[in-house]
Amino acid sequence: MRAVLDWELAHTGDPMEDLGWICVNSWRFGEIDKPVGGFGTREDLFAGYEEAGRKADPDRVMFWEVMGTLRWGVMCCGMMQRFRAGPDHSMERAMIGRRASETEIDLLRLLAPRA
Repeated sequence: MRAVLDWELAHTGDPMEDLGWICVNSWRFGEIDKPVGGFGTREDLFAGYEEAGRKADPDRVMFWEVMGTLRWGVMCCGMMQRFRAGPDHSMERAMIGRRASETEIDLLRLLAPRA
């Protein structure tokens, strides 16, 4: 196997969105100092992207990281609503739903970083 594809959010859009999405804090799984999926640096991500023949735009990637964080927070809220109102009362929905508060903190850190 060379790759795993997750098609649930697939769409045509800005390639920088994909780079921003993998930098969303929720996908770091506790590895805060490794902003790319919890396993790498932005510099290495951009270098690899450019080696493949594309130019990375760090400002656009940051925009999409913020938007991805917001989107994940909204999705978490939807999961909680689905858990509370039905039809899915699974523990998974409740656990994902409670993560909405984490995205609030992540957004504050992105929009108003400490010096």
